[in-house]
Amino acid sequence: MHNAADASAAAAAVSATLSDASRATQDAAKAFECGVCLRLLHQPATLPCGHSFCTACTISCLELSRSCPECRAEVPMNLPVPGCSISLQAALVRMFPAETAARAAEVVTPRLAESEGGVDELPLFVLDAMLPGQSMHLHVFEPRYLTLVRRALAQPSRQFGMVAPSANRSSTSHGLESRHSSPCASHGSLVVIDMVSELDGERLLLEVRATRRFKVLRPFRHEAGYVCARAEWVADNPPSGEDEAMSTRLTNLVLGRELRLAIDSWVEEVQRRGKERQVGQLQPNPSPNPSPNPHPNPHPNPNP
Repeated sequence: MHNAADASAAAAAVSATLSDASRATQDAAKAFECGVCLRLLHQPATLPCGHSFCTACTISCLELSRSCPECRAEVPMNLPVPGCSISLQAALVRMFPAETAARAAEVVTPRLAESEGGVDELPLFVLDAMLPGQSMHLHVFEPRYLTLVRRALAQPSRQFGMVAPSANRSSTSHGLESRHSSPCASHGSLVVIDMVSELDGERLLLEVRATRRFKVLRPFRHEAGYVCARAEWVADNPPSGEDEAMSTRLTNLVLGRELRLAIDSWVEEVQRRGKERQVGQLQPNPSPNPSPNPHPNPHPNPNP
């Protein structure tokens, strides 16, 4: 009888201990809940204020407002979206192995939108054509493009597409694009945001840099008002042989002409402002092919 009672008491004690441990684990897990989705953190990202949220939740919140969802501390525009905290994620896996596995199974992994061949949904800023390596300053104030830029800033890549308007774009009598016209050119460049500053909450100043070219396959209108497109990357093959020689000659010709114009402009500005160290020091540029003797003497004097 005593053995049975002792075994029953031991089993009850073990059950109580396991229950307390489970309750303690649940209480501890609550300390690692995301303040947005109220679930256990999945791939946690930490903002400058110190609060951590799921990476997907962080991106969704920063698309709407550049502030912490918990304390409303401002997240600077120039600050990229933080990536997953490796140490915190490793601690979660070690402390809550079953819970983190279940949490990862719940999260639907999005299909990769970007691949080696192109991108399925690329937001487009319809303004001007750019070449890889070229930089441009943008003053953004239209609501649709403010939304585009804020969504790009909320992504770790901070990228969007830059294209020129379509050359044959037609409009209706109300100024809207015709249903049969293309809203943009057939080719554009992927740009990355290097610098950004906010003026008054309704305007943004950007410095963007083009990285690679793409071909627009299927443009469509996003619900926010800007244009998106399925795009295909374009390989830039360097010229070779005669094409390379011709390209080099044309480049040198253009650069030489631009340099001559810049020098002439500088000389004119210096002379106009009277900044020569010696008056007359900067003379007009000589003729490209000056005559060695513009007024030859037909009867030279042998005895000068």
